[in-house]
Amino acid sequence: MRGKRSKTSFTKEDKMMIARARGQVDIFGNITCPGCGRSFPIDIMEIDHINPFSKRGSDAPRNLQLLCPACNRKKSFQEINQAKTSTSN
Repeated sequence: MRGKRSKTSFTKEDKMMIARARGQVDIFGNITCPGCGRSFPIDIMEIDHINPFSKRGSDAPRNLQLLCPACNRKKSFQEINQAKTSTSN
């Protein structure tokens, strides 16, 4: 549904499927963050909606990637600032 936040919870298997589809799995089985390039265990990685719900994004696999917590927070902060800037113009 448009405008509503996702209630979907992702399992470890879901995360691995997304990471494999995006080519984020390294030779040691860790996940490479596309934001910073560092590798992390899958348990630490967070699901990121490339196109956020606020911009009509969905839980479709093509709209998902895994980010480390720091990069996910940074991306969220940047999106919030962009939204504030665009509404103040």
